[in-house]
Amino acid sequence: MAAKYRVEITRTAESDVEEIWTHIGADSIEHATKFVLQLEKKTDTLERMSHRCPLIPENKLLGTNYRHLDSRRLSRDLPNNEVDRPCFADSSE
Repeated sequence: MAAKYRVEITRTAESDVEEIWTHIGADSIEHATKFVLQLEKKTDTLERMSHRCPLIPENKLLGTNYRHLDSRRLSRDLPNNEVDRPCFADSSE
């Protein structure tokens, strides 16, 4: 059985998702909702497969093993790749 990791979604990440949804939703509620659902689906897999996401650079400073899910990968299916920054989900090992 695969190891299970604790996943925490930071307030900053939640706020970023809201801003991204609002930004995309200004053009298309459908695309905004699709993006958030894809992000939630990917985030749900972090408990069992956190190593597929890169470590954050701040780990050395913080003494942590946090990883992030880069939302730019999810934006490929959206018109004009409407998301231009990563959204972070912290996964502590």
